[in-house]
Amino acid sequence: MSNMILNKLLLPVFVFIYSLIALINLSYSASNIALNKRYTVSPIQNYQLSALLTDNTTLTDGKYSSGYFWTQKSTVGWKGEKRIEILIDLESISDIGRLTFNTARGQGADVYFPAHVYAFIGSGMDDFKYVGDIVKSPDNTPGIYKVKKFELAGINARGRYLLLEIIPRGYFAFCDEIEVFPGNSASTYAGNMDREAVQNFTRQLERLDIEKEFLSGLLDGLISKSKGFKRSDKHCAEIRQDIDALSGLGDSGAIETAIFALRGEALRARFPGRQFLQESINPWAPMSPIPVPNDKPLQDLALTIPLGGYDHAAFVVTNLKKIPQEVTVQPDRMAKEAPGLAVYGVPFVKSAAMEYVADPLVPANGRFTLRPGESRMVFLTAHGEYPGRWRSTVKVGVGADVSSVPLDLHVANVALPSEFSLNSINWGYLDFKPIKARRSDAVNDLVAHHTNVAVIPAWHIPFSPQVAPRDLMRMEEYQRLSNGASKVLYFFNFNEERHLTVNGKYRFMSHEWKKWFKEFYPRLVKSAARAGFTEEQLYLYPFDEMHGQDVDRFVAFASWARKEIPSIKFYGTLERKEALKSLPYLDIAQVIDRDELFEEARNSKKEIWIYGAADKTKSLSPYAYYRLMSWKAFYLGFKGAGFWNYADTGSGENPGSAWDDFDGNRPDFAVIYEGKNGGIVSSRRWEAWRMGVEDYELLTMYARFKGDAAARELAKKVLSHPGDTDKADETRRFILREMSR
Repeated sequence: MSNMILNKLLLPVFVFIYSLIALINLSYSASNIALNKRYTVSPIQNYQLSALLTDNTTLTDGKYSSGYFWTQKSTVGWKGEKRIEILIDLESISDIGRLTFNTARGQGADVYFPAHVYAFIGSGMDDFKYVGDIVKSPDNTPGIYKVKKFELAGINARGRYLLLEIIPRGYFAFCDEIEVFPGNSASTYAGNMDREAVQNFTRQLERLDIEKEFLSGLLDGLISKSKGFKRSDKHCAEIRQDIDALSGLGDSGAIETAIFALRGEALRARFPGRQFLQESINPWAPMSPIPVPNDKPLQDLALTIPLGGYDHAAFVVTNLKKIPQEVTVQPDRMAKEAPGLAVYGVPFVKSAAMEYVADPLVPANGRFTLRPGESRMVFLTAHGEYPGRWRSTVKVGVGADVSSVPLDLHVANVALPSEFSLNSINWGYLDFKPIKARRSDAVNDLVAHHTNVAVIPAWHIPFSPQVAPRDLMRMEEYQRLSNGASKVLYFFNFNEERHLTVNGKYRFMSHEWKKWFKEFYPRLVKSAARAGFTEEQLYLYPFDEMHGQDVDRFVAFASWARKEIPSIKFYGTLERKEALKSLPYLDIAQVIDRDELFEEARNSKKEIWIYGAADKTKSLSPYAYYRLMSWKAFYLGFKGAGFWNYADTGSGENPGSAWDDFDGNRPDFAVIYEGKNGGIVSSRRWEAWRMGVEDYELLTMYARFKGDAAARELAKKVLSHPGDTDKADETRRFILREMSR
């Protein structure tokens, strides 16, 4: 009875407390001072399934998306943007205490929370102050589908404008609501940065955060691979503090050196008395900057080479001393007829996939330096012109310690053809920044890597009602650089509206346009002849990766052109199922590497090539992505293979360097790097591609020798184990042995 009375007495108290809490929450929620405020975004949203291009109210309307986040019109979405800016006008100067940003992720759809949402507050356009990163949180991780509201609290700044600089993580970025809540009174206005200064400051913040993420990853990797090292916890904690306090990019090298030094201590405890390690590694295998020793002592370096072809070997050197050591790698001299041998060091570059990648092949010139605890891959390339076998040694010195590694070079009496049957293409536009000043070197490099298809970009094709001789001469000069290619593709780029007219005068497929084209095509053929190409080698490439109305435009154009010019031929790249409608009108269809497109393409009886256009290319496997593409082409009966791109480091006025994925408007696609003194630096990916092209020729030769079924079975076994980087080399050596008998 007493409990019942007590409950009755307490009930009004509980009701009052809960009502008060609800009232507080309601008033707190209602105090969103950004509600229904005006804002601008740059660039404008461009994800077609979410908010319309004209929408400028969704982000502050107080309404959250229900249903799948990025398919709702109440969500604003972007694709393919490196940086997004949102400016909200709060209409009056306010004390600001807290910001929220509601977004979503879904790793299965390649959607991630933004990498950063840097927030700035100002009373005007020239006094912004940085107040923090809204999405800096332990919860900002990849994962399954999830909607999350990120919050930045404790701001206590004063201003009228909220400026957000959003850095997407990956290709997409989404948000459905931004909220601003009041805070304690601030004693001063926001800061002293104008919009341009904010953008510059954002770039600095982004690079610092990228550097911190790389260093943290390096340290985390060391910790995970150094269990039981008794001093690691203390030293790692000190290094972690240094990473968190990093304020300039110039200091990151010292932190990296400290991490390697700590690794050196762990390795010296494991290998007492050793000055350095030498270990075997497959030249195409992935490699971490802090690899766990593989307990594979360096044995013979054995290379087997077809006549006119290449082979590669690699090993890893690790400095165990407490001081930096100079490493020398020097092959002994061999007879003049012996294969040419080049030695490269393979430094690490930072990929847009946030990985350290051992990729560029920097000529070692006999020596390079390793910090304490640092490892580096040494990469050897051999090119054989005469059959035979040669035994020699490679001397490897680390400081005063020198060892000799046996070298076995075998050039099989199996010659690669002078003209390859595989059509190899990588859109090596000679105007791209890394090669623009070294076009001849680039062409020689492309030819040396068996690229035999040239593409003439649209900006070298004169679109003018009256094509002047000088315009044709400029195109001829460009074509002449690729003299020797087996095919030439003229990329008209009708995907872009500006190319659908002739200098804005004749509309695509109008009567005037058709008349112009019928006059232009014979002049193009004559121009190509002067550059060294026959009409049989020429293909028009009207659209790239056509879809939507581009497919219908191509079909109409090709149907008309074949009637008017029977000798004309067409090439196209197809990456969507709807584009397969164009197959009957193409002479060559290059289909993106997606199995669901291959069956219909093969059934078309057209000549089919395969290609890849993946991004974050530094992190792509030299073996599985680059080398095995040619194996897949052979297995499927395709006649060509390619990838985007040989030298693309971005577009615009300052596309950046191939060495840096983060300095341009997007990550690099290039497989080469700018060398010192104007040279070209190759990569493991580029060398793997060349090996794949040669593999295709060897499989073709083996098919003539043993039958197509036997050759396809070899290819199938290699393709069935894309993670086994030894498989292709083993099969290649088997083919050379069989055909040498």
